[in-house]
Amino acid sequence: MKKTTSMMLGIGAGVAAAAAGTMLLSNKDGVKAQAGRKIHQMGVAVERAADRAASELQ
Repeated sequence: MKKTTSMMLGIGAGVAAAAAGTMLLSNKDGVKAQAGRKIHQMGVAVERAADRAASELQ
């Protein structure tokens, strides 16, 4: 249970950091495009973390 809570807190912190980083960056790409890429990257990371957690529980 404690590992799952720690993992979820880590994921939440990562999402918050990615969102803050996206808003602070100013590239020629639009903010929506940057946010879309970051959300996709975070989705992939969450999927991988969930798969690892599920495989450890089995």
